[in-house]
Amino acid sequence: PPMIIPPVGKILSLIRAGQASAQVFRDILSSIESSVSVLNTSQKIVPPLMTILRHESGIDSQANNLRERCLDVIQIIENVVCTHDPYDMNSKDSDGISSDGNGIVPSAFFERNEISWRGRIKPENAKEAYDNVSNAASNLIEAIAVDFWGTLNPNDMNSAMETKSPIVQDIFNNLIALK
Repeated sequence: PPMIIPPVGKILSLIRAGQASAQVFRDILSSIESSVSVLNTSQKIVPPLMTILRHESGIDSQANNLRERCLDVIQIIENVVCTHDPYDMNSKDSDGISSDGNGIVPSAFFERNEISWRGRIKPENAKEAYDNVSNAASNLIEAIAVDFWGTLNPNDMNSAMETKSPIVQDIFNNLIALK
């Protein structure tokens, strides 16, 4: 299958420095999956490719061992990194942008502040960080509902003194303010 081979030196330096992004790991995953696909093909093509691999890498490797190591790496990456498109918030693997559902805080505010990091690693691998964001979003929603909408309960907007949103989002300065 057609694939882009990521530059090995750059990838290794990013990983060693702890700077590799989720996209880098997705590229690695794609390359490794392609390698497994080749290793699973006809046995006529694999031995010559293994000869080239041994010559280029200086490591005496066998096709079965290489396949198993590739499958192990695939599993490790898939356990940590979200492998779906990070901008596909409808994906079953999506961790979803914060929202209040009542329009108390403009949904675009949450989207703008969360889209850059959501969908990169699986939420269970950064539970504390995801919980902190969820708590901060809930606190923001409650504060705005009580202080600006005039409701006692952010889950019951029927008691709100305001009927139209008193909040406006300034997308250029990334803030929300009173109208």
